[in-house]
Amino acid sequence: MSSSATERPPARILIIEDDEEQLQLIEQYVSMMGYAVRSERDGSAGLAAVREWSPDLVLLDLYLPETPGMIVLREIREGGLGADLPVLVMSADDTEETTIVSLSSGATEYIVKPIRIAELTLKIQNSLELYDYKRQLHRLNSKLEREKSLLTKYFSFDLVEKILSEEISTELGGTNLEASLLFMDIRNSTGIAEQMDPKEFADFLSSLLSDLMDIVFGNLGSVNKLTGAGLLATFGCPVPTERDALNCVKTAAYMRNYIEIFNDQGAIELPGGEPLRIGIGMATGPIFAGNVGSWRRMEYTVLGDPVNLAARLQDMTKTIGTDIVMDGATLEAVGDAVKTSSAGKMPIRGKTEPVDVYILEELLDDPRV
Repeated sequence: MSSSATERPPARILIIEDDEEQLQLIEQYVSMMGYAVRSERDGSAGLAAVREWSPDLVLLDLYLPETPGMIVLREIREGGLGADLPVLVMSADDTEETTIVSLSSGATEYIVKPIRIAELTLKIQNSLELYDYKRQLHRLNSKLEREKSLLTKYFSFDLVEKILSEEISTELGGTNLEASLLFMDIRNSTGIAEQMDPKEFADFLSSLLSDLMDIVFGNLGSVNKLTGAGLLATFGCPVPTERDALNCVKTAAYMRNYIEIFNDQGAIELPGGEPLRIGIGMATGPIFAGNVGSWRRMEYTVLGDPVNLAARLQDMTKTIGTDIVMDGATLEAVGDAVKTSSAGKMPIRGKTEPVDVYILEELLDDPRV
């Protein structure tokens, strides 16, 4: 046996054979090879053993009383008992037609009686190794799907594919790049929470943020952080494009449309009968984007003045009395694709000079149309 097999519990081999002499001989061979053995003398009992014992390999006599071996084989393959389970069919019938029918019906190998120990040993080992490989591959694929599902909560599908194919590094460190940032906050979330049962509020918030995140992903953005009752979305990292600022502004405009539809539908009655409101701030410029932390725990993060500015602008929508604002760099990047109005030069905490702030009126150019 392979060294990997000796490190685990012995593989379980089910023998379905009605000939007493042949059965004893095969049992002796298989036991000598160090495998766990169970034997049955008819097809129905053999199928029950497959269900109950979950063998790693089946040695199946082709000609059995009551339930023929071919029926047992087809039940294993088509009855959900083991699409990949190795089934080695044994028979004294060495005709080419019988061999072909057995293999085409799902037999892993066809062994002609009388059994030769060298052939049996080799075919069992090869079949078990292939079965183990398939199970490992299945586990890896399942793990990959779980990881992909987790990543798609934060990144758009195309970015997830790049991360999993290692086109985007998952090591510590990062890079400086140009990006657009969007901070979104749900207004009066505390007041809404006070008027709802905790679970009801959690469900409301989860559903709302899930839809808003889908808007981000649909415009090639990534959700870098959830901020309680809001989120930070990035456009241009980890993979820059030529339309990052426009995708950022489109996302803000589509979020506005979503909230308008949400309010029109009146699905949830908010405190005081007030409509649901959000505030969005956008900024564009050079940032650091990468993995920070340690080998124990890494976090993909973005740092830089535009990140802070987008957060400040989001907060500023409250005093300006609007829902979406952007800085001059974002407006310059999108050009005439949007209609804006100037809110003037505004003092921003942490900046020595006032910043030109613009209110998004409407999106004029939608590249998807």
